[in-house]
Amino acid sequence: MITIEQNSIYENIPAWNVKIDNLPTDEVVKSLFNDPIKDREFYQGGNEEVDNLIQQIKDQCNTLIDEDTNVVISFVKDCPKYKLIPHYDNNKILGIIMINLVDNSSSTIMYSSANEPLYTSSTKKGEGIFYKNDIRCKHGFYNDSEDYRYAIMVSINKA
Repeated sequence: MITIEQNSIYENIPAWNVKIDNLPTDEVVKSLFNDPIKDREFYQGGNEEVDNLIQQIKDQCNTLIDEDTNVVISFVKDCPKYKLIPHYDNNKILGIIMINLVDNSSSTIMYSSANEPLYTSSTKKGEGIFYKNDIRCKHGFYNDSEDYRYAIMVSINKA
């Protein structure tokens, strides 16, 4: 179950720290991916424990925004040096949740409109960030380590 902190992470930004319990072990998470070449690899399904967790997250996320939504959940593996430049999401996305599947060395960064870093979300397993799609929610990511980054990416989209 995902828990969302009450207070915004930074001034008036519609973004909050989140936590989830009952994640698979690190060994299970790493076994979900098998292509060491891709910059970003997505879990393709087939692990019953993970597939059940994805359904539980989806059921909960359908209640987070007060309009009809289509929730897409991905378990992702980002390669070392993978970079997602600071950007805004398109207007079909209502909100995003990013949660670490293992202890990672880097995480989502929230930026000012001038690309100044304002806040970096937790890198700890089971912790992350939820933000609504808003002009104040410019974000990005840079895995500046030599390790893979493993995360849950939840996209709450307009139905």
